[in-house]
Amino acid sequence: MKVGVIIHGPEVVDSGKAGSILSLLRSKHEVSAIAVGTMGRVAVREASLKDVDISQRLKPSKAIEKLALTCQYVLLLNTGKSLESGLSFGRIVSSKISLPFIQIERPGLDDGKIISWGIVGKSFLKQISVLLQLPVEENSLGKYSNIFQDRGRICRKVESVVTGELIMVNGIVVGKAFSDEVTIIFEKGFIVDIIGAKVRKHGIEKLHSYDLLLPLDIQNVWVKSGPLRCSTSGMLCRCGDFLNKKDKGEYSVLIIDHDSESIFDRVFEGYDAVITVGDDTTFVASEILSGFGIPVIGITDGDRDDVMAFCRIPCRSTIFRLKSGNDDRFGKLIFTNIFGKKEIGNFPSLTFLERQILDMAGNLMEYTIYF
Repeated sequence: MKVGVIIHGPEVVDSGKAGSILSLLRSKHEVSAIAVGTMGRVAVREASLKDVDISQRLKPSKAIEKLALTCQYVLLLNTGKSLESGLSFGRIVSSKISLPFIQIERPGLDDGKIISWGIVGKSFLKQISVLLQLPVEENSLGKYSNIFQDRGRICRKVESVVTGELIMVNGIVVGKAFSDEVTIIFEKGFIVDIIGAKVRKHGIEKLHSYDLLLPLDIQNVWVKSGPLRCSTSGMLCRCGDFLNKKDKGEYSVLIIDHDSESIFDRVFEGYDAVITVGDDTTFVASEILSGFGIPVIGITDGDRDDVMAFCRIPCRSTIFRLKSGNDDRFGKLIFTNIFGKKEIGNFPSLTFLERQILDMAGNLMEYTIYF
């Protein structure tokens, strides 16, 4: 039969379990696989998992709907930070769709489990249980929401938070938990408070695009606690043939000041380097680009929140460290004065671009690191 597999997040890939489960399934069935989540897609590419679609930025529920069109069963592979966290994730996914699916949660760990959401064939569940040597838990599909109203404000509970973890919305740190119970409070699409966490005002300003004051789609906003990636596949940075890359003497450079995860989708557009504004933006983009051999020119000021448990820096990258509190403002100056308010610029060399940045920074620059 035809079986669909969704790989969610990097942990199930970095542990080697995604690859081994795919191999086991392919020995018995025709398998179609999709990776979801930016870091999951990065991990799949680094692990060289063949025939796994990483071309689209899909949410798990949308990936299930897509695979269900052609597959008799759909499996969702995930390694949450705890079994409770994994169950919360599956519950949220199941509440968004009316299609049954099978969640393979924390495979290879002592509390690993197979969870069926909705009515799934008993014989297939038993086969998967024996194949993966995991117990089965059956749950019904049902409505569940971590969004509720309180005194006219919309509240969104953050699932399975551990005290001390960073709270991220659309990849931007907006707070740090001082409780295991965290709720984000919205008014008219804007974050006005975070119960159970110390608010990072700068992150909220960035999330709402500063002076543009753009509201959020609360139902579909991506919320996460903890680091984006906790492990590494051990892949070394790839160094492209950069010195001889441009016979025409022109380098195409992209500048981004947030949403660093989107760079995975844009890297295939053929940029020769990426300017990243902000410490965490720089380090997330660096981790993504390290396997492509594309250098990063990072504009930082030392306010890193450590959204990555580790980070690799691409070969021939440059990290500029400015005085505290200046990276975002200076990034806007680069965007306006060097890029002419366009996100893509062409330069005779990266050295030429870096000299422009240094000249404009003046005494704001503390030091520069070359990789």
